[in-house]
Amino acid sequence: MYVMTTTHSMWTVATAALVALLGFMLTRTLRGIVMFLLGSGLIAFGHSLIPWNYVIGSILVICSIVKHRGLTHTLYAANGWPVVLFFASHEQGEALWIAGGLSYLILLLCDILTDRGIQTLPPFKFRLKLQLMSTGTWTGKIVESLCVGLTCVFV
Repeated sequence: MYVMTTTHSMWTVATAALVALLGFMLTRTLRGIVMFLLGSGLIAFGHSLIPWNYVIGSILVICSIVKHRGLTHTLYAANGWPVVLFFASHEQGEALWIAGGLSYLILLLCDILTDRGIQTLPPFKFRLKLQLMSTGTWTGKIVESLCVGLTCVFV
């Protein structure tokens, strides 16, 4: 509801749409470049419209730089992300940080279904994986697209 009641709702909707489109990009390299540019733009210009765009921009830049399934795919990040969202948006209510936290958990649950799984608590080597699908296959892409779509519904 916050998106629909702000004076900057068009900016918020456009930013959310761009971030959602990242999940549908064909190559990881292209996704990383677009994430870095979008994050940099939010840091440079987004704060004048919505101050917590610094947070979103910073996270996009960090995610574009760190190794995929690295720090961002751990229980540390799964706990940290809702906390960051809470402090960045608690004046607007609880919907954003709850939706963000649930979306992050969906991401991790989908990755647990893959043959690579996730390293839950680095530096420990234990990986949580169920091996129900393989990454890089057409079935994996379908499941990934469904998860991205479900995340968009939450947002």
